[in-house]
Amino acid sequence: MIKKNYTTLVLVSLISFGVGLTAYLSLNKTQTQKVSASVASALSDTEGSENFTKADKVKQFSFPKDSGSHPDFQTEWWYYTGNLQDKSKNDYGYQLTIFRRALNSLDNSKQRKSNWKTNQIYFAHFTVTDVKNNKFYFAEKYSREGGNLSGAKSDPFNVWLEDWEIKENKDGLVNIKAENNPVSIDLNVKSIKPVILQGNKGLSQKSKDNASYYYSLTRLDTKGSFYINGEKFDVNGLSWLDREWSTSALSKNQTGWDWFSIHLDDNRELMIYQLRLKDGSIDSYSSGCIIDKNGQKTNLKNTDFTIKVLDQWKSESTGVNYPSKWQLDIPNHNLSMNIEPLINNQELNISFAYWEGAVKITGKNVSGKGYVELTGYNEKVSISKGSQ
Repeated sequence: MIKKNYTTLVLVSLISFGVGLTAYLSLNKTQTQKVSASVASALSDTEGSENFTKADKVKQFSFPKDSGSHPDFQTEWWYYTGNLQDKSKNDYGYQLTIFRRALNSLDNSKQRKSNWKTNQIYFAHFTVTDVKNNKFYFAEKYSREGGNLSGAKSDPFNVWLEDWEIKENKDGLVNIKAENNPVSIDLNVKSIKPVILQGNKGLSQKSKDNASYYYSLTRLDTKGSFYINGEKFDVNGLSWLDREWSTSALSKNQTGWDWFSIHLDDNRELMIYQLRLKDGSIDSYSSGCIIDKNGQKTNLKNTDFTIKVLDQWKSESTGVNYPSKWQLDIPNHNLSMNIEPLINNQELNISFAYWEGAVKITGKNVSGKGYVELTGYNEKVSISKGSQ
């Protein structure tokens, strides 16, 4: 449970632009029931969401306001991932994601007598990939918004969950801090390129009736330190921020997705997500974009790219089979690349299991690094090599 003295609590967990559901229902002081559901049911479930705002039309984004929370929507997240190196050229990856979930659409905070009462739950995922030592560290944390335990502000930008914090400092840099023994990070990031509004001017359609508001900072210059088992490593490299908020984002026929964020060494970025249907086929709402060296975006439809699975990896802890190597082709942009994990085991086995990790990019006249997220593979989905 979030706190031992919570008597009634519902925590709904989801990942990246739409993730799985885990609800904890505290039935009384001594009895707790854990209820799990699939990724698709988490984001397609509309029960109790009737009074939340929906992402159903193009909006005018406003900054820094939209860097803060949107409590009139049911769910949102601040999603940082990055590939970094130390002075010896050893590779590291990291993820720090903070999620907000509204328990209901009625905020009666002004009528409440206690600062501890809230209808907002925050939770977070923190990972470190140590490639040289083939180690992957992961942790989760969650808390209520009440009592200033967690929250989000837009000006200056600040989102936090207890001591895990993302905060703009006086120099205009965003500082990212998280610690979970034996690892911690202390990083400063600064955007090199302008904000990218994903999809149609920031409206990202995931199915006929479901969408989210979605923007990214695709190339964040990153400097700072990793601490692993008491040893400090000064690091630098590139990070990526995904910001998304919605009330319902997936259809009941969608079982999961493969999401790719890639930094190419020629100063371009690539984001692609592939939505998988329950029959094993790929949804036509899969899409993505390419950002050129000047920060100009070109949208990609599902027919503009193909993704083939070249290998797979089975988790010893969960028994789930995940794709572990891909060939990505975008013919109209003369791009063909292989994408491969820096280490295979980058599975978060927390309230629900999913794979998210650092990858390398190789191919003819193309190279780089990135992050891949894989959800829904615990739904007994078969993976065939060479399949799209």
